[in-house]
Amino acid sequence: MKVALQPRQHVLASYGILALALVSALLVVLGPPIRGRLEFFDELGSLRTTYGKSLAALARSEAVSTVFDERRAASDPTAQLFHAATPALAGAELQNQLNSLITAEGGMLLSSAFREPAETQPLTAIAVTIRVRCSVASLLKILHGLENRSPVLFIENLSIQSNQRNSSAARDLGGNLDVDLDVLGFLDPPVAP
Repeated sequence: MKVALQPRQHVLASYGILALALVSALLVVLGPPIRGRLEFFDELGSLRTTYGKSLAALARSEAVSTVFDERRAASDPTAQLFHAATPALAGAELQNQLNSLITAEGGMLLSSAFREPAETQPLTAIAVTIRVRCSVASLLKILHGLENRSPVLFIENLSIQSNQRNSSAARDLGGNLDVDLDVLGFLDPPVAP
């Protein structure tokens, strides 16, 4: 059985076959990237599920909880402040720390004076003025030690003078530099009863 098509039907059939061929070619070309993308999202979903299960397991683990609590305690911001009943006691503690640091780094503490804070604020400044005799290498170690300690300390009014007049006597007494500086820390505010 042969079907006779009229020219108009023949044109429509040709366009239909052409459209079908274009859609087939498009599916052949775009099929693999779309399939890859769908596989990627499936894998991402399974990884998210695994991640959620891992977090839940970690939350149940006592060892992880202990380490987390230790790290939280170590990052306590109040560890960066002095804890003393009065500013004078915090100043004495700071003077003792400075004396230990300077002696350990090869310097000699010539004088140390606590300055009473002008006014009490939420964070009371604790200031100690010191005079040190040391070498250049010792000074660098002392300044590094002041920077990298807890409670946090700040340095103000740093004055360095060379003691060249009596260089042999100065070397015998710990160095050829006379250094004056103010060291500041902060007192933790008292807890209201």
